[in-house]
Amino acid sequence: MINRRDFLKVGGAVLAGGLVSAKFNPVQAAEAESVSLIQGVNLQGWTLAKGDAECPDGAVNDNDIKTIHQTGYSELRANVLKRAIMAHNITYKKVINPALLNYFHSCSVLFRLPYLPQQDTSATTNGQTVECGIFVWDGPNTRRDYGMAFQWLINPWGDQEDPQGTIRVWNGTGWIHVGQKPVDTQWHTLKMAVDLKRKTTLLTIDNKFYPSQYSITTKSPTWGTTVDARFQVEAVSINPCPDNIMKAMHRVQYKNWKWLWEAV
Repeated sequence: MINRRDFLKVGGAVLAGGLVSAKFNPVQAAEAESVSLIQGVNLQGWTLAKGDAECPDGAVNDNDIKTIHQTGYSELRANVLKRAIMAHNITYKKVINPALLNYFHSCSVLFRLPYLPQQDTSATTNGQTVECGIFVWDGPNTRRDYGMAFQWLINPWGDQEDPQGTIRVWNGTGWIHVGQKPVDTQWHTLKMAVDLKRKTTLLTIDNKFYPSQYSITTKSPTWGTTVDARFQVEAVSINPCPDNIMKAMHRVQYKNWKWLWEAV
């Protein structure tokens, strides 16, 4: 996890385009005023929700996504019924507090694929992406979502523009390519940080910096009226298009998460 002091030390260099190295240490609550830290081994108590999806084989419903909690980790599953759909599992932790727009947010989590995606249209397990994000929703005023997110493209056929292993970040309206990471089944450490006042971000995977982007996202009118922050992890099953013949479930495992917010 990244504390605000170290974030400010390296933020200028990273945002200027350099990939620098630094050691980040978790902030303990006693080190600074107005600091909160929550953490856990698995995602027990988090909320499961459907994200956007493509569904040639009927609408995506609640039965198409599931999050399973084990003692040492949680597993997100998308397209559980193995239909010709691209299902999106979002599992998130939310905190409601009107002051959260003035805070520095830092989070970390370990993630892994428990299988290797294959170029096999008959495979029963295949995925599109692994994703994570940290956002603050301003419901009473601007009605916009502020924060950052990353995406790891694991589709074994790749994307029209980006091959398998592409790392992308959210810019508020779409995903942009910022690097590559080979697809494997190892545990990886993700760290993200957002300074909402300065509109700056940091992203590291296994202590390697990737360019990141502060995003402002417009949401539907049905979103709530509170100020709330979300730390979210996600799994998107493989896109069945254009032939609609792939009917595979996607699985991603997460563990050892931490989320710190600090007044700025």
